This record gives sequence, structure tokens and C-alpha cells, in this order.
Amino acid sequence: MTFHPNENAEPIPGYLLKERIGVGGYGEVWKVSAPGGLTKAIKFVYGRMDDERAARELKALGRIKEVRHPFLLSLERFDVLDGQLMVVTELADMSLMDRFRQCKDEGLPGIPRGELLEHLRDAADALDYMSEKYGLQHLDIKPENLLLVGGRIKVADFGLVKDLQDAHATAIGGVTPLYATPEAFDGKASRQSDQYSLAIVYQEMLTGSLPFPGLTAVQLAVQHMHSPPLLNSLPAADRPTVARALSKAPVQRFHSCREMVDHLAGAAQRVDSPRETPQPVRPQYDEAETAADGGQPRSTVDLRSTPCGSFLDETRNHRQTSAAVEPEEHDLPLPPLAAPNVEAGIRPTVIIGIGGMAARVLRRLRRRLQQRFGDREAAPAFQLLLLDTDPQTLRAAEQGDPDDALLPRETVYLPLRKPAEYRAASDKILGWLSRRWLYNIPRSLRTEGLRPLGRLAYVDHAELVKARIREALAESVSPESLSKTVQTAGVGLRTDAPRVFVISSISGGTGGGMLFDAAYAVRQLLAEMGFDPRDVCGVMSHATLNKNAANDLRKANAYAALTELHYFNHCGGGFKSGAASVLPAGELSEPPFTDSYLINLGDNLSEAELETGCSAIARYLYLDVATACGRLLDQCRQATREQIAADDGVQRLRSFAIHAIGCDKHSLAAAQADGLCHRLVSGWHSEEHARRRPEKPELEIEELVRRLYAAADKALGGSAAEQFRIAIEQGNMISRVCTPGAEQGGPFAEHLERIHALVRAPAEANQPAPAESTRVESALQDAAKKLAAALSGSIVKSITAMVENPRDRLPAALLAVRMFQEQLRSFRQDADEEFRRLNAESAQLRLKLHAGEV
Repeated sequence: MTFHPNENAEPIPGYLLKERIGVGGYGEVWKVSAPGGLTKAIKFVYGRMDDERAARELKALGRIKEVRHPFLLSLERFDVLDGQLMVVTELADMSLMDRFRQCKDEGLPGIPRGELLEHLRDAADALDYMSEKYGLQHLDIKPENLLLVGGRIKVADFGLVKDLQDAHATAIGGVTPLYATPEAFDGKASRQSDQYSLAIVYQEMLTGSLPFPGLTAVQLAVQHMHSPPLLNSLPAADRPTVARALSKAPVQRFHSCREMVDHLAGAAQRVDSPRETPQPVRPQYDEAETAADGGQPRSTVDLRSTPCGSFLDETRNHRQTSAAVEPEEHDLPLPPLAAPNVEAGIRPTVIIGIGGMAARVLRRLRRRLQQRFGDREAAPAFQLLLLDTDPQTLRAAEQGDPDDALLPRETVYLPLRKPAEYRAASDKILGWLSRRWLYNIPRSLRTEGLRPLGRLAYVDHAELVKARIREALAESVSPESLSKTVQTAGVGLRTDAPRVFVISSISGGTGGGMLFDAAYAVRQLLAEMGFDPRDVCGVMSHATLNKNAANDLRKANAYAALTELHYFNHCGGGFKSGAASVLPAGELSEPPFTDSYLINLGDNLSEAELETGCSAIARYLYLDVATACGRLLDQCRQATREQIAADDGVQRLRSFAIHAIGCDKHSLAAAQADGLCHRLVSGWHSEEHARRRPEKPELEIEELVRRLYAAADKALGGSAAEQFRIAIEQGNMISRVCTPGAEQGGPFAEHLERIHALVRAPAEANQPAPAESTRVESALQDAAKKLAAALSGSIVKSITAMVENPRDRLPAALLAVRMFQEQLRSFRQDADEEFRRLNAESAQLRLKLHAGEV
């Protein structure tokens, strides 16, 4: 028989019921007077122990009873009396929901941010402790189960606790639909399940609104599993963090609850801090590009093009014509360019690259930003993000030279799955994707140039992509990022509204397949964050490769992508969504890009030509993003839009070209240094040099010869001339005591061997010299190397002291060193000639000795 609680009842000996303090579908909670005069709480679980609910809770209590943590509500005891489960715990002051209602009564929208974050941090510590130490998930996190005790939060009600190590653990029974995770509706649990529920609690307690506002359990289940969360009520800085914690796939959420709260705390600091427009430190509007581009001024031409039907041919003809024109040399001064006096300044920018071609561009853009700003963390208002299905491309983008390598947080891996893994969702996918694509995915799990598979990969990871884009947008517009970038760049802030460039090759499968989905996702995210969704610019490239079997496929992909873009831009058609679970159900009639650029890099390109094309795109982006040119280009684009609106309102493709228009001062200075080096070296042999005393005596040829002779003397143990004179005299003495025709060998032969060893001569006439170096030769080589090393520094100092910048004059100094080494080689050749002459004389002397002529 089930016990019915009432006041002054004593269900457990010594525990006297005082008042009911809570009731719900699970049971009811009473305040009780416990033995010793203590006040506790007792929970009566509805149903008898043969009911599923009570049996499940008893099993959960068995899992949690050994867990001890200061932010877990302590269990005093639990008993089963007459088939009914009763749980005794410490008594809390109120629940988090009670505190929320207090704040609402005071006229606040919810619990103050600072207080709420402290409460969430306590709960996160307890939940992470359960997960990391015991592999347990609470699975019923909601405001009523987060209790305040002495101003700190304690996690309570462990009736749904699951052990993730239990292969048979399920998570569907008893969950609260408002806070349930998507995986719970599939009967599963993960290590990130409690984080999902905690994020919903945060939004509700802060703003009073829920991210999933369904009214029935069925509506909530559909929204949790398929719909993006509604985050407009949250501050803009909080939305990326909450969105990531509410990802449909658990692996896309934060690693732990603490990490999520830390991100919220950082966002809270950015929101609470005053938002002031940073002021410029050292304006350098006219030299922004010059400083970062080797001192060479550049001009950027932004071209408005014709409709896309004839664009490829026109661009190809333009490239061929430009390549055939050779610049004329003249001495007439050119007037300065007529450019409007615009207010320069930076604006936060996110550059999203899709596919392998975009990876090349982003690496070159990263290098330019690195050269301009130094440390990549010095300009956080500029964010890069690379999406690809190919892990090798992403790995290559993250490796290599640190000046252009992307960070792991700047890349997103979007792999395809095996066909069998799409079977469960095939009814939705086959609504927009042909069956032959779905069931013929390559074994590599990459698109391999097939556009439909590129879109499939995006749809499969849409939530992850949007979460990463949210993070990049939030980082680019944070006050800290803007202030730091402005101070580093030395220019003002033009606007704090972000813009986004989406870069892709429409010839490839990944880029061509994901481009428009990514563009519409960016527009949606900008709108959610309160920014203008039209600040999206598409940069599309096309190329075919030299002797590449996939060139026909690349052309077909480009044609298909341009046809889709034409449809979105011209035909009034909408971007359909819903079936692919990419965007909320419905249509978007706006074009994907406010400005669409198409760059035809050319046909049958070599690897070097492809690199050159990618570098040109990177340079244009750099000029637009990080220099004073950006303001001018914005005005150029705006003027074109106004002209289009005044004409027919039909969007057109754009393109750009970059041309050098100035003198490279570095090249000029290097040429002067080269001339100085030539005059310096040629002066060593001139009559004028012989008549005047050089500034560096050690550079005189006579001094160099003296040093080399000294090295030879040291190797021989004395004066070389004296050593050879003694050796010859000893040989003559020995020859006088030897009779002609005597057996070869003896003291005379040994003496000749010593002489030959000194001069590297063969022991027999007409025989090749030994391969190993002689003592004299080795000594001269070592001396020459040391001399060259010692004098190279002297030469470098002599030259760089006469030019503007020693670091930039290094090539000239190296040229002088090379020329000096040529002089040393010439001297060595003269020395070799002298040794060969001595060798010949020695050989003749030996022949005469054998013939008895001496």
C-alpha cells in the first residue's frame, strides 16, 4: 500500500513531516524534522517498487551514493517502506527557479549575469566531477534540480543518473522535454549531455526565454533534434558559446561544462566592458601596403563585369592581351593617381575558405598578415577559417612554415560517411540528392571533384560549420579584438560591423558543392547576431590544370555553380531549405552574395602558374582587409550597386586585377649596393688602388698572399723555401753515394717520397697524383676558409655602412663575399700551377738521378 504524506506524519522513525515544499510528476518533497533536531528534506517517489519509475530511481541512487562533492546535494539515507521509495537529503534554501522568480518580481529579466555564472560554475564543477571520476551523467539538469545552499549551488535529484560505461544505458525514460538533449530522444546519452541542458538553463535564467519554445513533448523533440536554437534574446557575445553547447552532435560541443562556463564568463566580460571605439596610434594610411609588400606601392583595380554567360571567355582574352603587352620604358614623370580622399580604417573581417584552392589562398593571406602585423594574435579582428573534406589538405595547411601555416582552430574537417551510415536519414537526403550519389561515395570519403557530395558533406556537418563561423564572427567583433588590432595596425576603426569573404574554387567538388549553403548560413548568422546580413562577398575562382584528366569535370562544375548563382541572382528563385536540415524550413529569396567575384585563373595551368594565381587572390584580399585600400574598394562596390539599382537591378559578376605602379626602393638600393661591390672588388687590381692606402689593409692581395704563405710555412714547420732547399741538398748528397743501376729504394727513394708528399707529386714519372690532400694543400685550404670567414664580416660591414639598411643590403654583401672567393680560387689556381711546375722539375730530377746524369 502506498504511503500518503501529510503533516506530522512519521514515515520513517524519527523523521517528522513539517510541510510540503515541492511537487512534480516524479513525486513530492517535504521538509522534515530529523533526529537531533536537524531539518532535512524527504522525497517520496510516486509508484511502488514494482513500477518502472521507482525501480529506475533506486538503481540511480545506487550509482551516486559513493560520489562525494561539495556541490552535490548530500544523501542522508534512502529506504523502501511498504514498496515505496523515500530519499532523505539535506535541506536547501531554494531552487534556482525560485531565485529566478525573485528576480522577475524585482523587475529584472532574469538572474543577474555575474550571479548566474557563479551558480553555473558550481554546477559545472559537480557535473564534470561526476563525469570525469565516475563516468556518470545526471541527465535531468533543470532549474528545479539546482538548489541554493548558503548561496552556493548544489546539484540534486539523481533519479536519472546513468553510467556511460554501461553498454545498455538508455536515456529516454523520465527526461524533462524542455531540457532534454537530442541524443536522449534516440535513447542515448553522452559525456556532453549535461552540458546541453545546462546551456538551456543559462539562457532561461538569464533572459526568461527558451531556445526551443515548443508547447508539447512532440514539438520539443522535433526542435531539439532538427531545429536550430533561438538565441536572439541572448547578448550577441553569448550566442556562439550557447550555440556550440546546443550542437546536435555531442562531439561538436565543449569538452566539459567548465569549458562552456569559462567561455560564457569571457563573453560576459566583453559585454560588460564599455564599448569604446579605439583611436589610432600612428596613422600610416599611405604606406600600409608599401610596408608589407616590400616597399612597392600597388594599385588595385576592381572591375565590374558583364553577366556570367560570357565572363569566362572575356576574362581569358583579357589575360592573354595583358600578357602580350610589354611596358615601354620612358623618362617622363607620371602624375599621381586621382583617388578620392577617403577615411581609412579597419573593419572586422572573417575570411572563410572552402576546398584545396582556398587553402592555398588562405596560407598566402596568412603570410601577408604575418608580415604586416607580426604575431598572428596581434590582429584578432581578422579571422581565417578553412573548410574541407580532405584531411590531407587540412594537415598540409597546418604544417610547414609557421609564418603561413593555419592553426588547428582555423580548420574544420567535414568528412563524408560510408553509404550505409546514411541509411537512417536517406528519406530526407534523397529528397534533394540522387540515389546514385548517395550510394556511390568514394572509399576515400572525399568528394573527389563531385559537387553533390560536397553539399552532402556540408549538410552532414552544418551545425558544426555554423558553430565555428559563430565563434569566428564573435571573436572578430569583440572589443578586445578590435582594440588590439587597431593598436597594432596604427589606424582607426572604420566600423565595428563585420563582413565576410567566402572563398572557393567553383571547379572543385568541395568548394562548388558547399559554396552557397555556406553563404546562406553566414547571412543567417549575421542576422541572428544583429548585423547586416548583406555584408557577404563571394570570391570564386576557376582553373583547369595541365594534363589533368579531371579538367572536363572541373569545367562542368564551374558551369553548374554559375548556373545556380544565375538562378539565385536573376530568376527570383529562392534558396530552398528545410529538407536538407541546413536552414529553417522555407525559402530565402535574397542572393547569396551582395558582391560576387569570379577570377578565371586560366586553362592548363602548371603548378607554378596556379600558385601565382592564388597569390594574386591573397594579395587582393590583403589589400581589401588590412590596408587603406579597403575603404576605397568599399566605395567602388557601393557605386556599382547604386548603378545596378538605377539600371535594371540585375546583379553582375565582378573581377579584379593588381598592377605595380611604383618604383621598388629596395630593388634600387640593392642595385646601388651591387655597383658598390663591383667597384670595391675591381679596385683591388687598379692602379689607383696601388697608389692609395686602402681603408682595410687586410683586403690587399699582397696581404692575403702573405697570410697564405704563412699558413704553408706553419704546416711545413718552417720557411717553405728553406725546407725545399734543405730537401734538395740532402737529395744531392744521397745521390752521390748511390751507384747507377742499384736496386730501387733505399734512403734516396725515401727522401724523394717526402718531397713528393709535400708537393703532391707522384713517386713515378707520368703517374697521376694521389687522391688524398697533402699537408701543404690541406693547410692552404684550411687557411683560405678561415680567411674567407674572417674577411666576409669585414666586407659586410664595409658595404652595409654605406647604404640605408644593413638588413636589406645583405644580398649585396653576399655578392661581395662571392667575388672575394673568386679571387681566392684564382690565387689557388696560380698556386696549383706553381706546384705543377715544381712537380715537373722534380720528375726530371729523378729521371736524371736514375740515368746517372746527376
